[in-house]
Amino acid sequence: MGLFSWIKNKYYDFRLSQADKSVDNREFDKAQLTYESLLGKQPFANVHLAKMLIGNANSVNDKLNVWKRLLNLRQYSTEESNNDFESVLNSYVNTMESAASAGFSSKRYGDAVELLVAIKTFRPGRQFSDKLNRYKAYRSFDIANSTSLSSVDYKDTVGYITQISDVPVSDIKEFLKILEADKQYCRGIILLLQLLSVGSWIKDTIFNYVVEIISDNDSERKNVKKYSDFCNDKTVCKNSAVDLAKRAVKKATSKDYKTAVLFDSFAAEYLSADNAFNVDRSNHIVEELSSRADAKEIKSLLELAKSLKLSEEQIAKLANRINAIAVSANPPKAIAICRLFIILPDFQTVTKMVA
Repeated sequence: MGLFSWIKNKYYDFRLSQADKSVDNREFDKAQLTYESLLGKQPFANVHLAKMLIGNANSVNDKLNVWKRLLNLRQYSTEESNNDFESVLNSYVNTMESAASAGFSSKRYGDAVELLVAIKTFRPGRQFSDKLNRYKAYRSFDIANSTSLSSVDYKDTVGYITQISDVPVSDIKEFLKILEADKQYCRGIILLLQLLSVGSWIKDTIFNYVVEIISDNDSERKNVKKYSDFCNDKTVCKNSAVDLAKRAVKKATSKDYKTAVLFDSFAAEYLSADNAFNVDRSNHIVEELSSRADAKEIKSLLELAKSLKLSEEQIAKLANRINAIAVSANPPKAIAICRLFIILPDFQTVTKMVA
């Protein structure tokens, strides 16, 4: 090294130390100008500038901007300073990842994703990829929930979730917990229909949501009349109808005929060709209206029983129960019921009683 080069390097070293003093005095703009003037001249100028920038990166935007600067400063590393700069760079990658985790914990999913996306080339491997997809899933779920029910779309959320090595059931349940808290059962079904392969519990949860929806407990969709109002998967709907029919029988066993009739009315959309179901349905209806003994309702029931093609024996059993209802009813209601069966001898005794 010649004398001139030695003097020049000493001068650059002196300028570097002056810039460091400016940092100590919190004269960051002055220090930055000095550091930048030394890039490509003093081998450690990029290291010192990087440390100063990192020390002043507070917000997420600051951190992202500093990250871009660090990648640019990398080109000024020399054989002498490369290890130091890479150490600073890798340390900052850890800082970025920690900031992303903090953002995720604070439900600032957009920030968390941006931070991880920025450093993903420095974090190869499945573990980091899974974390990024998880954060993206929460971000997309959050965005989807900000839209109306008629336009909600969980396709991106499902896409990210299913890219994770082991599909995280706990995260899916966390999404459902959020929806349940706001009684958004229709949204829950929209999400779960895209995750049927995850496990049998998905269908069970859908069946529970169906009950909530037809019971008018959904906060967004009221007074549904048929399955197509909230579910577009016919196979799932049919399975749900079978589940509803079973629930109706249990409700009837506990004498909650009103709920049994409600469940049957939806199940009938898919089970109307099932004779056993139709018999149960008719029995539930007659028990539900027994306390009212309303002849018009009974007439509608008999017409329904015929349309469902119940056998003569099954209709006769139904008629016997209606007979008992008439016997227990007050005279005007009993007479009205008798008029429906004027040609049936079984009801002559009722006519005599109320005459």
